[in-house]
Amino acid sequence: GKKVHIIAGRTYFWGMTIIFLTAIPMSIVSGNVFLFLVAIFSFYLAYAGTRFARNRTGIANIFDWVAVGLMILSGMVMWCLAIFYFINNNSQYITLIIFWFIAISLGYTDFRGYRNKSAIGKQRIARHLTNMLAGTIAVITAVLVTNIYWTSLYIMDTSNNSFHSDNFLVEQKIYCLKQSYLGKSRLKIADIIFFSWNMEI
Repeated sequence: GKKVHIIAGRTYFWGMTIIFLTAIPMSIVSGNVFLFLVAIFSFYLAYAGTRFARNRTGIANIFDWVAVGLMILSGMVMWCLAIFYFINNNSQYITLIIFWFIAISLGYTDFRGYRNKSAIGKQRIARHLTNMLAGTIAVITAVLVTNIYWTSLYIMDTSNNSFHSDNFLVEQKIYCLKQSYLGKSRLKIADIIFFSWNMEI
């Protein structure tokens, strides 16, 4: 590729490497299994994307085999953790299920490419782009999931003085609703909604 593309790719890879090397000890110290798995998952995508860009022969080395093995293993652990989170009403199980699917599907596709030595030509470029883009999406998703929290939206139904709640996320403001229906109850003009935005620093 062009020089700018190559520099951007290397910057991205080494940035992901630093994140990986710092996230692993942090996850161990804090006992955060989710962070540990996402660190492996995200780094593999950056590593594999870089390797497919450089390796034009389609022949995998020992590091490629170890990396793809860890990717598939992390995917299986994500599935188990997703079940555990689901049982304990932890909403992060949704993210884990998505990451599990990506880890297994991409991991197996890369494994098959290594085994058949078929990652050459256009297929090599396709694997490079797929892994790089997936890694970027994974990092953004993980940051949003672990740093932004959804709190409840409360609606006071003045027709019977009861409260209804639903999840919503906006700035802290107070709004007045126009007349609308919530089930069979009519909301009044002066109904109050409380919004809150919480972000972990």
